[in-house]
This record gives sequence, C-alpha cells and structure tokens, in this order.
Amino acid sequence: VMLGLAVGTAMIFVAGLMSVVASTVMGLEGSASNTESVTEAAASGWQWPTIALAVLGAPIVEELFFRGLLLRALEGKWGKIVAVALSSVVFTLIHYNGAGLSETVVLFSAIGTVAVVLGVVVVKTNRLLIAIVAHAVFNAMGVLAAYSVLA
Repeated sequence: VMLGLAVGTAMIFVAGLMSVVASTVMGLEGSASNTESVTEAAASGWQWPTIALAVLGAPIVEELFFRGLLLRALEGKWGKIVAVALSSVVFTLIHYNGAGLSETVVLFSAIGTVAVVLGVVVVKTNRLLIAIVAHAVFNAMGVLAAYSVLA
C-alpha cells in the first residue's frame, strides 16, 4: 500500500510534467484535464457517487482489466515491453474526452505516462494492488484539483 501511495504521488508530478511539455509543444496554456464528469456532478448533486466511482471504482475496474487481464494476456503472447506498450495505448484511448487535437495530445501525454508507469509497476512487482492504490491516489488528486477550480 505504501508503495502504491508513493507511485501515485510520483505519477501526479510525472504526468503533470508531461502535460506541461505537451502543452508547450502544442502551443496551449494549461495542462491536461479529464475531470469534466466530476465538475458536472458537482453542479447536479451527484458529486459523491461520482467521486466514489472516480477514486475507487475506476482504479479497481481499470487495473483489473488493463493490467490484470489485458497486460498479462499480451505479456504471455509478446513479452513485457509490448504488453506494457499495447495495454497503455488501449488504456489511454479509452480516456478520450472529445476534445480537439491539441488538447487530446496533451491529455494523452499525461494519461499515457500514467498507463506506462502502472504497467511497469505491475510487471516489476507482480502486484496489482500497488497499481490500484497508485491509480486511486492519482484519481483522488485529480478530483481534488477539479474541486479546487470550482471553489
């Protein structure tokens, strides 16, 4: 659990850095964001179920599928590097939010970085719980950031 907390915290900084670099390259101000559902939920009164899904539900379900099932299936067929790469691409693509090209490049740079880190953590430690905790910490920080913008 402690390693998951550390990895999740580190991912905040690494994904943020990737987002800033991609924003600069794409000529945008700001960084990646995929928190529209959280901010919309705050206005509709559904914020607590949305927060629970974002911080607990998504990390558990996504890690079970992307790192527990997909990564392991790809690893058995093509090896660790290809498995991390392909599972990261699929994970990143499902986070598409309909934004324009520049914004999508920025978002994907951050989400893709997170996906690779989580994949490497699972391959190196052979522990899915670490990735689940790290993912939950990352999402929790995103939710806090989204709500800090609303305040």
